[in-house]
Amino acid sequence: MDYPTSPALADRYTHLLKPQWDQIHNPQSTTGLFDGMEEGAMFETLFIPIMIDYINQIRKGNGDKLKEISMKIATGLAEATDIELGGKLFSYLKVSTTGFNIFQDKESTATLTTSTGSNVTLPGERPRYSIDPSESSKTTYTKNNVNYVKYQFHELQTKKNPPPYADTKEPTGTMRIEIVVKKNERMEFEKYLYNLKASDTIRIYITRTSTGINSTVGTLKTDDGVISGYTVELPRGNDSECKTPCGDNTIPYDCYCIAEGIYNFEINTKVYKVNSPKNYSLRITSAVPDGRSGVLVHAGRDDAKGWSMGCILPMPNEPNKDLNYEDRFKLGRNNTIEESLDFTKEILDWVRLREAEIKERNKGIEKVVKQVIITKTI
Repeated sequence: MDYPTSPALADRYTHLLKPQWDQIHNPQSTTGLFDGMEEGAMFETLFIPIMIDYINQIRKGNGDKLKEISMKIATGLAEATDIELGGKLFSYLKVSTTGFNIFQDKESTATLTTSTGSNVTLPGERPRYSIDPSESSKTTYTKNNVNYVKYQFHELQTKKNPPPYADTKEPTGTMRIEIVVKKNERMEFEKYLYNLKASDTIRIYITRTSTGINSTVGTLKTDDGVISGYTVELPRGNDSECKTPCGDNTIPYDCYCIAEGIYNFEINTKVYKVNSPKNYSLRITSAVPDGRSGVLVHAGRDDAKGWSMGCILPMPNEPNKDLNYEDRFKLGRNNTIEESLDFTKEILDWVRLREAEIKERNKGIEKVVKQVIITKTI
């Protein structure tokens, strides 16, 4: 079936959107509202076009490489099954939005004076909300033994920066759009939503954003944007300290992270002791300055000195920054070892999938280049 997805048409649907959603999720009060309509037809006609329109506006913004788009958004909630996007069928899709509420918010109006001198009141424009279509705020959760991924898009807010730096817009305002899909379908969904293009080189980008005496925290993102999260490493010492191999074998490890650079990596096939997080890891194969070796990307927790001797620890949740090993229980950690391990396994599965896709496109290729690119903003 073809769904109307133009903004103008979707805007017309939003005039009935909230009460229809309320009635769907409160079946005992549906008497009379949809008389004569079959539930399936109502679902397709009312919910699906609006849901797809919001998603397609975000997708278009990413395709145009925009960092800001303006959207008319109505408050509501919709769930659907078997939705087709970009030729792919998604078994579950849920969209919740916070915007104009037709029951609580007052419609704006405009007054027009006619040629006879009388005034005519016309409906005005509904408010628009600015979001960053590339925002990658996402979390995972489990409900009824099914794993889901939740994507959130927040309203952009202006951040005042001290001179000489210009003001910036950041997604720190009200959550305007939330999209939920099943975790096993997230890769295909993110390719569609973020308008991602394929590459023949596999790259993982790590950007170090803060450091202290206990740890360095950064962001992690795959080259196609399918996976994003955080990293925890040892403190970023000076260049000489970052080139010095870790000689401390006692927790807490008093060492430093490796220097920024472009490093080749492979999936680590070495077998370690049972339950070691290193059994699911990436191994940096490039020469690290001054002979540092054995640098892995493996699971851990927020307190870097309790888990790393120079390795990179992937985290799905934003870590507790510069967490002292001795304070790990008192101040708390934002990632369990199980969460970090699951996230690391997700990265490994992504690498395997990307490598298989590249080899399928390039039948003669013998080796796929895989790189970790580490930069810093600190």
